[in-house]
Amino acid sequence: MKLKADLFPYPVLTPELDDYSDNTSFEVSNLEAHIEGSDLVSIRCMFAVHNKQLQRLLENNELVYALHLEGEASSYRKLITTSGENPFLNVSIKNDVLPKKLFVNCLILSNTTIKNYRNETFNSLYYDDTYVVDTLYKGDIVAFLPTQTFEFDIYNAALGQDSIFTVSKHNEPYMGLELTGDKIEIILPQNMFNTYKTWGNVRDKKSLFISSIIMPALIEALGEISNERVSPELQWVSSITDILERENIDLGNQSLFVVAQKLLQQPFDDVIQNEFNGENKDE
Repeated sequence: MKLKADLFPYPVLTPELDDYSDNTSFEVSNLEAHIEGSDLVSIRCMFAVHNKQLQRLLENNELVYALHLEGEASSYRKLITTSGENPFLNVSIKNDVLPKKLFVNCLILSNTTIKNYRNETFNSLYYDDTYVVDTLYKGDIVAFLPTQTFEFDIYNAALGQDSIFTVSKHNEPYMGLELTGDKIEIILPQNMFNTYKTWGNVRDKKSLFISSIIMPALIEALGEISNERVSPELQWVSSITDILERENIDLGNQSLFVVAQKLLQQPFDDVIQNEFNGENKDE
């Protein structure tokens, strides 16, 4: 959800409005998405504000810093707060709920009911010296920054809800692959499909399925793109092509095996670590 600056009946500190004379005094640094293993993404940032009244209210815990996360066309929505004394936030999102597009709003919220709020940097063009906000209720937005958007195409494509892959079953003894639809369809033998349905979203097992089922399908799909044997209008082709262009990857100059590992964030490393972590070979 992108916040609209004109929705507030009281002054709000944001670079999108001039309600405050110091409308850029609320800052967030190092707002980034970090991939952690094969099934986790973290959103991190550091808050700062350079407005005396807001600093004092944060110190008194009457205000809090907040991240509001919301997925486009998905049910994912989360609000996380932190105090003025601890302005760093690190929010983890599991791959199985990670949306393809994530909207991130950085906020300062009221943490309690605040009466007669006034700020010396209210813009004097609009507010005279006697103006006060009668009441700020808990949860009211006091400051916000322009909405940031993160896109997760291939990373959550392996087993996530916005996947470019779909998994089905058949009665043949071998895995099959269908590349003519808008999703890459991986067709598993019945017993393998049952195992996948049971264990596919278990955190410690997910990287195994990515490397053994998703990886081979992606390599073949990349080959079809490279050889121009699939329509660029297909959704999965368009999604992969966009990422390749963004990452400056040329399929003609790199091993498809290496490219697939890059796009899926090195799933083989996770498999080995999960299988052998903490175990020592007998001497």
